[in-house]
Amino acid sequence: MYTIQKLGDVYSSQPSLELSEELPSGTTIIMQTNGAYWYNNHPSGTTIQLSDFNKMGVAGSFSYNYGKNQEYRFVFDFSKAASGISSDSLNVTLAYMHKDTESTDSVKASVAIKMEAKGIFGLRGTAENLQITAPNNNGGCRWNRKNLILKVSAASDTQFPADAKLIIKESDKTYTYRKNNNDIFVVPLGWEQSDIVSLSLESELASQRGKTYPVEAKLCVGDAVETVSDLPQAAEYETEAVINDLSLKIADTPTPSLKIAGTQKILKITDKLKLTITMKDIPSDSTVHATIQQKGVNGYSGNFLDASVMQGDNEFSLGGITAAGSYQLLITVTKNNQKLLTVPYYFIVQDK
Repeated sequence: MYTIQKLGDVYSSQPSLELSEELPSGTTIIMQTNGAYWYNNHPSGTTIQLSDFNKMGVAGSFSYNYGKNQEYRFVFDFSKAASGISSDSLNVTLAYMHKDTESTDSVKASVAIKMEAKGIFGLRGTAENLQITAPNNNGGCRWNRKNLILKVSAASDTQFPADAKLIIKESDKTYTYRKNNNDIFVVPLGWEQSDIVSLSLESELASQRGKTYPVEAKLCVGDAVETVSDLPQAAEYETEAVINDLSLKIADTPTPSLKIAGTQKILKITDKLKLTITMKDIPSDSTVHATIQQKGVNGYSGNFLDASVMQGDNEFSLGGITAAGSYQLLITVTKNNQKLLTVPYYFIVQDK
């Protein structure tokens, strides 16, 4: 912050900034003075006239007002610069030169701006081993209070399946994300200077089994968010870290099957129903359960048995049946409260 007290007209009406070295191409300087903002998108040389600053939002260049105190704040934006400065600090001097070129009464004030290396973001590796790098996120840098955001989108003008889910594994934790309305997965990540995650794609649609999707992964920076619903708006800054040759394959999940084999078709209530059950590709985290239902005018209904089922030979009691009739033993395979398949075995029960 520079504060200039009232100066007389013996000083130049063109105050300037004197820099210790020329700024790289792409630098923008923003000046705040007396509640207004001004900018210079293309500063060149080591002496920059304040009259070269344009007012934000309206036309007009800056002009110094004699007889009035001035306060200045300058912001140097290197985010779009092709390179940094050559030294580790930049000396900035605000100068009001005396009109008498031989006078030693010029007014100058200098500050040194410490420079830090440009933050480096990176993405490399494969979908199974995606390595993420980010700069330090200390309290004095521009990334303070920000999140890393990974955006994953389908490449080559394709679209993900309607029910697609992105599975992220980070260390010993697994997270599941659904795509937003723009067909993009937006994933918040903890800020780590070095991190490794794995990506995989899931879909319950049979037509998608085994299909491979080329995807683009992009690392962004966004404000910290409270809920997943905030994420589509979170990625406010796109880093240069992009990888566009990743492939995500939807697992070619085998179709589960179950076969019931038996010779008993007519039984008494006191008999045991002996059956051989053959199961194939049944998910390990599913439940295989058997019940017995009686046939009526509206089909089979009721619950005359509650038993678990195992691979191989099984015996089922008919003790719950109280009347002769046509019955079915119904085996149901369930996962996450969803039925994967049901297989019936029909038989008749006679009176004792």
